[in-house]
Amino acid sequence: MLIDGLIENTLKNTRLKRVRIKVDPSQLATYGYEHVTSFEGYILHENHETAQIYFLNLPDQFDSIQTVSKSHITPAVTDTINPSYDNLKKKILLQLEKEGIKSEAPGYQKILKSNNGEFLESYLKELGYTDDSKLKDFFKKITLGVSEATIEDIVNNPWFKALHKVTRGVTNIPKYVAGKGAILGKIGKFIRSLNPRDLIDVDRKYGVPKDSVKSGDAIYITNLPFKNLKTFKKGAFTYQLQGTATGSIFEDRRKINKIIDLEPVEVDRELDFALDFSPLGNKEKIGTLVMDFRALKEPTRYYKVKVQNFGKVKLITVLNRLNDAEGQIGNQIVQDEVRTTVKAALEEFFGENPTEDMGDLINSISNEILSSKGSKDAALQKLDNLLQKILSTPETEKPSNLKFLLLKGLKEIGLHK
Repeated sequence: MLIDGLIENTLKNTRLKRVRIKVDPSQLATYGYEHVTSFEGYILHENHETAQIYFLNLPDQFDSIQTVSKSHITPAVTDTINPSYDNLKKKILLQLEKEGIKSEAPGYQKILKSNNGEFLESYLKELGYTDDSKLKDFFKKITLGVSEATIEDIVNNPWFKALHKVTRGVTNIPKYVAGKGAILGKIGKFIRSLNPRDLIDVDRKYGVPKDSVKSGDAIYITNLPFKNLKTFKKGAFTYQLQGTATGSIFEDRRKINKIIDLEPVEVDRELDFALDFSPLGNKEKIGTLVMDFRALKEPTRYYKVKVQNFGKVKLITVLNRLNDAEGQIGNQIVQDEVRTTVKAALEEFFGENPTEDMGDLINSISNEILSSKGSKDAALQKLDNLLQKILSTPETEKPSNLKFLLLKGLKEIGLHK
């Protein structure tokens, strides 16, 4: 893609260190790349043990930004002359001449003698290109030699606002290149890059959705298929077990709330219970109760349950037992993958002017995506396309218009009521 090419050529013109990665961290061999022995890329960030790399020429289905062990990295052999920068420099000098800049001008000579783009912005400012709008217009005319029609496609793309800053040759890489948070146009790659830390972060920053099970909630369980369990009564409902919920944790590749301090205590000595429940996209409020035996060598049991919310009290009614395949599906994981993806999209969309009700907006959109009749991935892609479309319109020059345009667009694509 043109944008990928622009990013690659930009990175060549910075002081970022180019390296060869000896072992492919994405295990591309499983996808038919067994003949590939190494890749090359640029180090964006590093510590003592690992480095974050922007990979060059990865297949489209893989994330270009990956973290790898430094033991797998060796310096890449580079040419003393950078042909990409040399080509760009020729186009810049030619355009300067077209705009009346004489070749003997000091700024022109500095560009002519430069070997990289580190001070390119300063040189152009010496020649009268003193603000961002002038610089942007200048680069629109010379962007890596593509046709005028293609240039228009590029500059109208929402990525260009960030991209033109990189093309100036400075070493600060925009968030969408260096960070995992950017997803516009890259929904699939972003979802594949999620990890538990991302899923926890959405809770910490914006809180859990309404009706979620929270730490400290009182849990009452009824209708368990055990004849030796007594039935108790509290207020308007009966129950067999009571306990307290923990906050959400990750265990065995799923996100759950453990149920601790069970009563009767004899049950607490023998069994561990946990609840996997996601309120978004879940009109029937169905979840999975997970039961493990502490001493006996019995397999984990899974039960389909209905979760009724009474504020700080949750009543769990067992409906039926699930087989292992059904029980091992992580409901909260699916929910929070969507929430985390929507969060990243909206944070990028709003940029430095986030809306005050960001958490509610994230959960509202996520609920519609999870409730949609088609696949959640297709619904996420509709959202992504909408955000790109909005960012390419003139109205987005005013940050105050963003939320209005977003809500209007969400209604049109069926993701807001």
